[in-house]
Amino acid sequence: MDVNFKLIIILIAAFLLLALLVDAWFRERRLQLDAYKAQKKDNFEDISVKTDESRFENEISRTPVSNIVAKQHSQQGHMNDDFIVINVIAKKGGHFASYDLLQAISATGMQYGAMNIFHFVEDSPRGKLTLFSLASATEPGEFDLNNVGNLSCAGLTLFMNIARVPDPGDVFVLMLESAEQLAEDLDGELRAAPNIPWSDDVFHHYENKIVNQLKLI
Repeated sequence: MDVNFKLIIILIAAFLLLALLVDAWFRERRLQLDAYKAQKKDNFEDISVKTDESRFENEISRTPVSNIVAKQHSQQGHMNDDFIVINVIAKKGGHFASYDLLQAISATGMQYGAMNIFHFVEDSPRGKLTLFSLASATEPGEFDLNNVGNLSCAGLTLFMNIARVPDPGDVFVLMLESAEQLAEDLDGELRAAPNIPWSDDVFHHYENKIVNQLKLI
């Protein structure tokens, strides 16, 4: 009787030990699977962010402002990593036109000047300094003020050169505020690129771009 009882105790203990080992194995497998899924998710999100960034950077490179930058900096139509761009696009395929358009631009403090576009200019010890500029989103990107009555464009593109302004972070915020004011006054939409909505991700992308570029200056 004692032998059978001891055998039963040993079998129960062995069963419990086996159960604990199996449970530990399943827990370890679950942790490995969760870690794998998390890594796959992070990689996917990273690829998605990079894809979105590449998408709007490529789209910007095909807009009229890239040609204006090319004329200014001999970059052959390429918006390099020094530039930040914000678009204000008319809703539902509409247009910004004539005196209402000029009044809204003037209200931001920008002035008409070089390249037949508008510029936000600040006085500095070295003279007038352009902080950011504004071009038409419609080819060729310029504004013909000799024909104001027929002035019309599908949108506006504000752009700045990180490497050419002091405190680019502050200038970026000022440019964004100007774009938001234009969007409100003209009933337009803020966009990263003509076909890409503005978002917090775009904002943070530009913030990181400024930080990274400042490290190279």
